[in-house]
Amino acid sequence: MADAIVKLQEQLEEAERDLHESLSAMNQKVEAVSILVPAEKVIQDHPIATAGLAMAAGFALGSEVSKPSLIAALALGVLLGFELK
Repeated sequence: MADAIVKLQEQLEEAERDLHESLSAMNQKVEAVSILVPAEKVIQDHPIATAGLAMAAGFALGSEVSKPSLIAALALGVLLGFELK
């Protein structure tokens, strides 16, 4: 009888650990999704500015280091400032 109680307690402890691990994984997924939602909202609310930001980022990252890339990086900063306003 005592062996059965010990075995049931061990199963209960294992189930509690599994539940804790599952809840932790679920919380991480919820946090990841909640980070993505505001970004999608910004894109939907400001599509033209977001497109400009994407073009400036592409130009700044795609060109060699020169005066145009510095201007593009500056434009990227300005557009990002308007988006975060």
